[in-house]
Amino acid sequence: MPRGQATRTSAMATTSAIAAMTVLLLAAGGSPVQAVPVPGAGDVKTEPMPILMYDTDVGVGYGAKLFLLNHLRRDESLDAIAFNSTKGQRWVRLLFSAPDFERRQGSAYRVSLDLFVDYDARIKASFFGVGPHAKHAERETYGREAVDLRATVARGFSPSVVGEAGVRYRSVRYDDFEDGSRLRVLSPGLDGATASWSSLLVSLRRDTRDSFVNPTRGLVLQGDAELALGLRSDSPYYARYAAWVRAYTRVPHTRVVLGFRLGAESVVGDDLPVQALLALGGAGTVRGLSQDRYLDRARALMNVEARIAIYGRLGAIAALDSGRVWSSVGDASLRGWETTPAVGLRYHLDTYVVRLDVGLGDETTGIYFNFGQVF
Repeated sequence: MPRGQATRTSAMATTSAIAAMTVLLLAAGGSPVQAVPVPGAGDVKTEPMPILMYDTDVGVGYGAKLFLLNHLRRDESLDAIAFNSTKGQRWVRLLFSAPDFERRQGSAYRVSLDLFVDYDARIKASFFGVGPHAKHAERETYGREAVDLRATVARGFSPSVVGEAGVRYRSVRYDDFEDGSRLRVLSPGLDGATASWSSLLVSLRRDTRDSFVNPTRGLVLQGDAELALGLRSDSPYYARYAAWVRAYTRVPHTRVVLGFRLGAESVVGDDLPVQALLALGGAGTVRGLSQDRYLDRARALMNVEARIAIYGRLGAIAALDSGRVWSSVGDASLRGWETTPAVGLRYHLDTYVVRLDVGLGDETTGIYFNFGQVF
């Protein structure tokens, strides 16, 4: 099938899926389903935290995080981060959720709303090339400024079945290229500059986790789709698909929880900008690989973690991360996956987890400070 026809077919399928999910989310379907709050509902929480840390990709960083829960008495939450670093990262993130993710976990509810704002600017982002054979020795740096805006509504059809639909706007600008940068001479559509696009999102998952913040048991089966609309002549038009499995279980007679994540993702479209490609490497995918070490149209990822309770709120992890990118799903295989071990510490607050990880890669050793479990 010609690529253009395949793109149109994928876009039509994604549009149909989004339309069907939106109808399901908005359907009244008889009497309203009332939320069943998790234990602790009604509490008001204010959890501020100063940030002083080191990360391989961003250098020494400083800032603050603030988490507010149920101050409006609607079980809502506001999660805010403001951050700066010596390697020139400026990061601001705001996430408003009503009800809060933990409050609605394991419950049936009529509707939820999540509003997400993320601004991430880096003076020295890294580009290694496109494809699974990009060489670390060919690393170059450039300036990167990204804005990500999302609004999603969801419905808990049952305590374990959740559907989501939403809209997204992304803008990613590259500048300050090195002399002779490959970002200037990539094939038409891929060359680095500014790429902006709007998209529709849809997600359906079966989720039996006992907690959103720090699960100790349960299974997640999730499918995602995104359709970039190509509203302007210079904005990309593509379809993205993803499927994920996550599982958690306690090891009998120990203080250890085993966590597992496996997923695959693909983006289908003509003349995609490099900003729309899928990335592998960094704190959230394969620890021990540099941030965005590999870029391409398809990727697969696997993580295995042993989460160990040490004392009180303090814990540790031992992990193995593995992943691979390809130019298409049809090229996927089990050969050549990048695999790195990782160790880390966890500090469990009431409403979120603070994590410090060290990924041991062949090319680099990654040190990462962040919030929330990796998966």
